[in-house]
Amino acid sequence: MRKRIVDTAVLIAGSFIVFLFITPSLFADDFLQLASNGTAAQIESAIRAGARVSERSTDGMTALMMAASGNTDPKAISVLVKAGSNVNEHSVMGQTALMFAAKWNKNPEVISELLKARANVYDQDISGETALMYAAQHNTNVKIISFLLKAGAKLDDRTASGMTALMYAAQSNTNPEVISVLLKAGANGRLRSDDGKTAFDYASNNESLKGTNQYRELDRAKF
Repeated sequence: MRKRIVDTAVLIAGSFIVFLFITPSLFADDFLQLASNGTAAQIESAIRAGARVSERSTDGMTALMMAASGNTDPKAISVLVKAGSNVNEHSVMGQTALMFAAKWNKNPEVISELLKARANVYDQDISGETALMYAAQHNTNVKIISFLLKAGAKLDDRTASGMTALMYAAQSNTNPEVISVLLKAGANGRLRSDDGKTAFDYASNNESLKGTNQYRELDRAKF
């Protein structure tokens, strides 16, 4: 009987120790997920309850980066910034909250909120990609492109492999209007990547562009 009591006490003590070590990690993961899809009020309540905006995921994502990626409420960005989030922190791959927003978020007001918080529109990740490049490659909302351009994003910045925003848009974006916005803003269609390809060359493999006016615009722009 005594041995059973001792074993039970050891089990409880061991469980308590495990709880102490696991709970902060679980709470951090929950908060990061909340930043991605919770309301501004929920995020603010979590911060008041002890959630730390400095927490990171295993790949270096902060709560602000998570919010920028998936939360369409600009107030969520505002709450995190006011709580001390560094708007220009980098992930393991050198990405910023603005880059994640440019890539995934469909609400241009989220971009606007990050820019008001002094997000660096010129920043580059470890491969040389900028927020404009992320938007050009992935985001079908042309207003995202327009917001970044108005903030001073450089059209003809290059990655380590010589890629530009126009090349990325031609290669991958499913909205042809993105091409029009970039060309009207002055993107250079004559530039070539390190592979010797122009934006038009990359467009040849984009089924969403073939046969469109934008496809023909890229063809003319390469000369």
